[in-house]
Amino acid sequence: MMKKIAGILVLSMIAGCTPKGDGEDALLGRSVVDQAKREVAMVGTPRRVVSGFTYPYVSAWYVATGSGEAMVGMHPSSYSAMEYSILANLSPELLASSTGFIQQGELNVEELLKLEPDLYLENFAFGKNIEKMEELGLATIALKTMSQAGGDPFATMQSWLDLTAEITDANTRVHHFSELAQEAKADVAQRLSGVTDGEKPRVLMIHSHDERTIMVYGAGIWGNYWIRSAGGIDVAEEQVQGTQAVNMEQIYAWDPDIILISNFTETHPIDLLNNRVTGQDWSVLSAVQRGKVYKIPLGVYRWSTPSGDAPLMLKWMAQTLHPERAQYDMESEIRTYYQTFYGYSLNEQDLESILFPARESARSELTLYINNLKN
Repeated sequence: MMKKIAGILVLSMIAGCTPKGDGEDALLGRSVVDQAKREVAMVGTPRRVVSGFTYPYVSAWYVATGSGEAMVGMHPSSYSAMEYSILANLSPELLASSTGFIQQGELNVEELLKLEPDLYLENFAFGKNIEKMEELGLATIALKTMSQAGGDPFATMQSWLDLTAEITDANTRVHHFSELAQEAKADVAQRLSGVTDGEKPRVLMIHSHDERTIMVYGAGIWGNYWIRSAGGIDVAEEQVQGTQAVNMEQIYAWDPDIILISNFTETHPIDLLNNRVTGQDWSVLSAVQRGKVYKIPLGVYRWSTPSGDAPLMLKWMAQTLHPERAQYDMESEIRTYYQTFYGYSLNEQDLESILFPARESARSELTLYINNLKN
């Protein structure tokens, strides 16, 4: 097996030794420090890139470089979000990316090397995968996801954009994103100024969900940031760190005013509002009785995580939690943002796909991954 893998790697290296243009001379013989503080040797601009258990990062690559052409492989969860999102329209070449190197929730090295990558990006938490790539001599960048910047999705996204710009020498939208982020933060803060603790709704954000498992966001992660920044109280922050499985009894004790459902699950508001989930009674909760259950949008990636649409997510959150103060016309906000930032004119179908994501954009692959962590 290892001889076969080594042979594939040699072919990959040979394939990567194509002539470089004059504009790439400055990128030769250099190194990049990744988010695990590792110094990674780089040879020119990566032409065949694979993203592993770094689900949101694929959109960051597109935002920074303006293209998905080099992204030849990605995790199935990244692919399902991309396939049913506007990103597939912005960068249709991403649809050709392979997902076969992830099998049964784990990295298959032989399948990965068949893609002949010259750069692999992996979640910092998956140290064994990074070690395997180091042993094979494949340039591998470790990225922090949930632990980066204390769960601040803006700072996390900006760190990925900055690192990608360093890797590729492409600065498309990197600085513009920072400007739009600051503008959105200032605007939301101004609209929500004066909100008292008594006016803040108690919010539960669901990360993933099915009949067997309910995973929620707690302290130190993106969901907590969104809730607090939009003038809400995270009901889970005292009992949950990061993402964690909870039971219905705990949710009954919290009794949130608002429930938000991420795009890591096929569950939609109608499933809770109509009490369709076997073995779970959601009807007794205040949020359900008042109809305040919402599906988080899906743009270039899932809005609950770091993404190029983070400024829009903050406005959507503020409007959802405080509609009387943050009176945004979200359709207009989204149209303007996509035209200004991505240079893309949205039609009505595009808008609907963002605001009302398809169930297919979620993936059972995540449930498999969660189960692997438990074993």
